Amino acid sequence: MPNLLKYLLFVCFFEGASVMAVELIGAKLIAPWFGTSLYVWTSVLGVSMLGLATGYYLGGYWSRRQHHARQLQILLLLSTVFIAIMPISAELVLASTQLMDVRWGSLISALVFILPPLVFMGMVSPMVIRYCAAGKTQTGHTAGLVFAASTVGGVSSVLLTGFYLIPVWGLYDTPWLFAGLMLGTILIVQRVNKNMRTPSK
Repeated sequence: MPNLLKYLLFVCFFEGASVMAVELIGAKLIAPWFGTSLYVWTSVLGVSMLGLATGYYLGGYWSRRQHHARQLQILLLLSTVFIAIMPISAELVLASTQLMDVRWGSLISALVFILPPLVFMGMVSPMVIRYCAAGKTQTGHTAGLVFAASTVGGVSSVLLTGFYLIPVWGLYDTPWLFAGLMLGTILIVQRVNKNMRTPSK
């Protein structure tokens, strides 16, 4: 299982990278409509923390079921979809909230297109930890590695997305890159699951 854990840590790395990308992209999508004031960033950060906290709780609850690989792939697929449609969903909701007060408008908008992908991505880490626990790996050590990989991915993503991707690729193409990364993690989970089912010789 330790070798398979390395593959799952890549999943956590890309999940952490996508989480921070969603936050940055979300804030930039809101900016043309409501600006970049303290109220806007409060809404983005508050909704982001709410989404992750909800995801952690639901992921821990859902991990008690069987078929961990299939559940994990479903979460990654849902994350992929919601990241990919962020620019479209943002434009639709912001057009409806643009006349609201900046606090309520930015908050409601963030709840619509930032919250969903973060909830599903927040569920990934507990699922990975439980997946590894099923393989007899030390849970505490695994949890530390999972959150470290996710955090390193987030730090890398903040710098890459803020300094290069958004300025060069723009707000409509950058989400597709991270959606592609999340789609790739589904293949990683599939390979891990296949190796776990294959008896060692």
